Amino acid sequence: MLKKAGISFYLNLAACLLLIVGFILAIVSNAKPGFSYANATSVMIFSAVGLIAFLASVFCELKFGTHHMITFFVKWIAVLAVSIAFCLIAETRISNAGNLLSWDTENKVGLSALYTGFAAIILYVAAVVLFIVTTFIKEKKA
Repeated sequence: MLKKAGISFYLNLAACLLLIVGFILAIVSNAKPGFSYANATSVMIFSAVGLIAFLASVFCELKFGTHHMITFFVKWIAVLAVSIAFCLIAETRISNAGNLLSWDTENKVGLSALYTGFAAIILYVAAVVLFIVTTFIKEKKA
């Protein structure tokens, strides 16, 4: 099964790893007392659905090929779910940034939540961009 794997398979796995690390950072950022996400349940659900869809699309790519309709549909669901989770995280952390960086710069817990949230945002965006780029990689025919 892995003999058919091309460069896009390994880049998709790298995108999955970025998403897993981003998901862990999002959980850590949410766990800071007093600085949880406004809609933490939605963030976790969309992140989990996106991660499952990312992994499913990697295996659909192995089974059906890079340019099959099922693979595209699963990738579309993955990108949509992770993008929604990204927007929900960004919504909360950007409003926190305004408060913390304006008049509460000594709040260590808040700044920790802010920085881990921004790291999660960056990893989510990097995973989605890498995932979209791998969709357009042309595989050699065997």
